[in-house]
Amino acid sequence: MNAYRVILDENVSESVAARIETAFGRVLHVRTVLGTGVADDDIW
Repeated sequence: MNAYRVILDENVSESVAARIETAFGRVLHVRTVLGTGVADDDIW
C-alpha cells in the first residue's frame, strides 16, 4: 500500500488523476474536493 496522497492543482487536467493513481495511490483533483477558484492557502 502506498502512503502518498496527491491532490492535483486546478490547472492540471482532471484526467491526469486517473492516469497516475496506480503510481501514487489516492489521487484527488482540487476541483472535486473544494471546487473552483480556491486559494492555495485554503488548499494547504
